[in-house]
Amino acid sequence: MYNNKNLVIVPVNFSEEAENGAVYALQIATGINANIVLLNAYFNPALYVPGMLEPYSNLVSIEEDIRALEKEAYINLVALKQLLDERINKEGISNVEVAYDLVQGYPVNAILSYADEFKPNVIVMGSPGKKPGGTTAFGKVTTRIMEKANMPVIAVPIGYSAEQFTKPQKVLYLTSLDNTDYSALERLTGFARFFDARILCVHTSTIQSNESDEEKMRGIKKYIIKQLGVTNLECGILETANPLSGLEKFINERGVDIIAFSTQKRNVLLRFFIPDSSHCYLHQTGIPLLVYHAR
Repeated sequence: MYNNKNLVIVPVNFSEEAENGAVYALQIATGINANIVLLNAYFNPALYVPGMLEPYSNLVSIEEDIRALEKEAYINLVALKQLLDERINKEGISNVEVAYDLVQGYPVNAILSYADEFKPNVIVMGSPGKKPGGTTAFGKVTTRIMEKANMPVIAVPIGYSAEQFTKPQKVLYLTSLDNTDYSALERLTGFARFFDARILCVHTSTIQSNESDEEKMRGIKKYIIKQLGVTNLECGILETANPLSGLEKFINERGVDIIAFSTQKRNVLLRFFIPDSSHCYLHQTGIPLLVYHAR
């Protein structure tokens, strides 16, 4: 199952948001013809603090606690698999199978190691970030996975309902007009083809665009058309005094379904997590992120 077909790994912690991410992942897997692995990573203190708990061995059975933790995790994994299987049967999906796995370790390290071993096409995560009015749309684990993963990551923000999923029709790619764009765009166009989605390649600028930026954008557009064979796209520079509010307006007006960018663009990544008028930008848009690791 892991080696002969596209694969989507879905880390879950059994929260409502994680379940929402799993439902979203099912729709993505259907579109890209992939199987799903639901992955739960749990922390076993006995692996990291040997001997520390020995004085309390008469009071607490670490092994029993770990077995109970594993049993509960397996029960929850089976329940989530059943939920997805029911959707598969109800919606007549024939190209997706769901499996599950349980690993020990710090969640970020365990998820990244698992992904490096099985090399999924994409990791999909629903994140229990703070609610609107807080400071971030994503939790710490999701944020670290987005930053560190060697494969694409789709992060589904709190407030986005996977129940209302429709196949992506417009994918916004945020470019900083540098060489890292080409690798990310090559992978993004492959994703967009599965859904016949239109790519909107946009660079934001707080000043009037100059000829150098215009030339770089023309070069990116030419690369997408000539080298990648994609014509269902738009490329342009968005001039706006406030990049966040300007992007929000653009996203709402154009009906963007997914926001994509490369992790090389640290300035762009950070913008999504900076509060604006006590509301994070992503809380206002509620749009999933598709993050590519810069090569």
